[in-house]
Amino acid sequence: MNMPVTVVNGRTGRPYGIRHPVRTAWSVVQIVAASLIFFGSVRAQGSSSPISLSGTFDAGTEMYSSEGIDPRRPHNAFRAVFSPTISIFDQIRLPFEFYVTSEDRGFQQPFNQFGVNPELWGWLTLHAGYYTANTSELTYGDARMLGAGVEARPGNFRMAFLYGRIQQALAPDTANGFRGAFERRAWAAKIGYGAETGLHLYVNLMRAYDDSTSLSGAPPDVAPKENLVASVQYGIPLLTHALFLSGEFALATISNDTRIAPLDSSTGFLSSMFTPRYSSQVDGAATISLAITPSETWSLQFSGRWVGPGYVTLGYPLLQNDDLDGLVSPSVRLFDHKLSIRGSLGLRYNNLRNTKLSTTRRTIGTMNISVLPAPEWGVDFMYANYGMQSGTVNDTLRLANISQSVTISPRYTFPAFGGLSTTLLTYSMQQFTDFNTITGSLSDNTTHAGVVSWIMSWPSTFALTTTLMYTSSVAYAYETIVKGITETAAYSLSGAVSTHLSVGYTEIRTVGDDGQIVGRASVTYSPKGWGSFTLTISSNAYNYDPRSSAASFREHVGSLSYSYGF
Repeated sequence: MNMPVTVVNGRTGRPYGIRHPVRTAWSVVQIVAASLIFFGSVRAQGSSSPISLSGTFDAGTEMYSSEGIDPRRPHNAFRAVFSPTISIFDQIRLPFEFYVTSEDRGFQQPFNQFGVNPELWGWLTLHAGYYTANTSELTYGDARMLGAGVEARPGNFRMAFLYGRIQQALAPDTANGFRGAFERRAWAAKIGYGAETGLHLYVNLMRAYDDSTSLSGAPPDVAPKENLVASVQYGIPLLTHALFLSGEFALATISNDTRIAPLDSSTGFLSSMFTPRYSSQVDGAATISLAITPSETWSLQFSGRWVGPGYVTLGYPLLQNDDLDGLVSPSVRLFDHKLSIRGSLGLRYNNLRNTKLSTTRRTIGTMNISVLPAPEWGVDFMYANYGMQSGTVNDTLRLANISQSVTISPRYTFPAFGGLSTTLLTYSMQQFTDFNTITGSLSDNTTHAGVVSWIMSWPSTFALTTTLMYTSSVAYAYETIVKGITETAAYSLSGAVSTHLSVGYTEIRTVGDDGQIVGRASVTYSPKGWGSFTLTISSNAYNYDPRSSAASFREHVGSLSYSYGF
C-alpha cells in the first residue's frame, strides 16, 4: 500500500511541489543503497537467516521539448520508487513503498507516498500510512485512508478495525471551479465468523465525520457531514455447494450539515456515535446473489441490488443511490473448453419512491463467445447492448437511446520465412441511436474500426510487427476517417542488450487532411545481477492541413530509467 508524504499549506492541505528534487532524489538513492548493502549482507549469510529482503527499485529521468505549441508536460522530471518487503522468520512480512517524483498533482492525491502493511503469521495484516481496505460492498471500501488499521483472520473468525483520515481539508479554488472540502475522518469495523466462500455471517459498522473547523470561507453548499452505516453480510452454501446464496443488508443515516441544530436529545449507544439533526436522513440498501455451479461445464448466477434514494455511505463516495437492478449471468463450456459462451442480461431502475418527474429504465446485455478448435487458430466474439428509456412524455426531456457494440477477433499462427508468423484481425462496430424526436438526428453516431497485425519472429531473437489500422466515425454533419500504419522491429544483440525501433504514420481526415508521424527507439542493457538500464528517445510530428488555422507542432522526449529486482 502507499502513504503520500507532502508539505502542505496549513489546514487547507494543498500540496506544494518538491523544492529540491535533485537533493531529495539523491537522499532516496543513498537510503536505498544502504538498505541493499545491509540486507544483502544478511541474505549472504545463508537461507537460514531470520531476516530476508525482497522487492524492486525503479528510478528514471525524462527530458521534454516542443516546437509550435506550449509544452504539455514538464521540460524535465524524475521519479524514484522503492518497494522493499522484509520477511522475518518467514512468518512476518513487512511490505513498504516509497515514491518520490518531481511532479505535482494539485488537488488530486500527491505522488510522494509511503506506507507499510505487515502480514504476520498468515492471518494478521496491519496497516499504517496511506492504504486501501474493504469491509463490505455497502459500508466502506473506496475511500483511501491515511491512518492505521488491523485485519485478523484466525481460523474462521473475521475481525477488522480501520481508522484515519479519508479526505484532507482543501480551500476553495474558484479559478479551477473547486468548491472546497472539509477534513473527513472515519473508522470502520467488522466482526464475524466463517470463510467468505462458505457459511459465514459478518457485522459491519462505519462512521465518518467532518471537522467543521478545518475549512474557513466555505460556500453555503459545502457543509460538514456526519455518517453512520451498519450492515450484516451472509453466505449460505446449499446442496453441497452447488448453490451458494450470499448478500448484505444495510442501514445508513447521514447529517448533511452538522451545523444544523440537533433534534431532541437522546441517550444510548447509538447517540454516542451519531447525533440526529434536522438535516439528517435515514435509508437502507441490500444486495443478494445466488450462484448455481452444478458442474465445470456450466454455471448460472442471479444477482440484485437495491439502494434507497436516501442511502449514503461516505466510505463509497461514488455509490449510486435510488437504484434497483437485477442481473442474470449464464456460462457454458463445451467440447473440452474449445467453445466457451458467457453472457449477462440486466435491468436497472431509479425513482424508487416517485421523487422524480419520471423513471429511467436501463437494460444491459453482453455476450462473449470464444472458439479454439486448434492451438493454431481461434476466434473471439463479443456483443454488448446498453439501452436507456425514461417515462416522461415530453419530447424535449424524453430519454430513449440504445448503445451497442460488436467485436470479432480471429487469429492464426503458421510457420513462414524460416520463422513463426501470427496474424491478428480485429473488427469492431460501435453504434449510438437516440430515439428522441428533437435530439435524435444530432446525437446518432456509428464507428467502424479495423486493425490487422502480422507478427514475424525468428530463432535469432529478431521480430517484426506490421500493423494496419482503419477507423470511420460518422456523426451529425461530418465523418472522421483515421488510417495508419506502424512498423516495429525488436532484436536482442546478446543476452544483455536488446533494441526496439518503431515508426508509424497516421492520416486523420475530417474537414481537411492531417498527418502524424511517430517514432520511438530504445536500448536496454541488463548486466547480470545489476538490474537493467533503458534509454528511450521518441518524437511526435503532427502536421495540420494547410487550410486549417491550427499550427503544426513537434514534440521530443528522451528518458533514462533503471530497474532492479532483488
